[in-house]
Amino acid sequence: MMLNVTDESGRVEAVRAAMAADWPVLPDWPTGIDIQAAVMPQSDRSILVAWIGSSCNQSGLVTVSAAATSLDVAPSPTTDCEAVGIYRGLVLTFTQAIPVGQIELQLDPTELKGG
Repeated sequence: MMLNVTDESGRVEAVRAAMAADWPVLPDWPTGIDIQAAVMPQSDRSILVAWIGSSCNQSGLVTVSAAATSLDVAPSPTTDCEAVGIYRGLVLTFTQAIPVGQIELQLDPTELKGG
């Protein structure tokens, strides 16, 4: 999945795709919650953002708000897709520690099922 990241805060220093070794950072993942975030153990400046998507999502947009207090994940819309949900995620590294518990996470509902 190709993601474009828009950093309105100017605080995002690096972005990488989440790897299998990153998933244990999330407590009790998956929990039925569509989107979650957790601080990476290697650095308090890096957070894992994970969500449930589908193999039909080929692209999307991730937006970090100006104050870095909200993060919006918007997968590209798909139609006629009956794929099973899969884990998606990325690791964002900021210029300073971000209180992950204070970030409002939003997963835009763009998955359209048709027939």
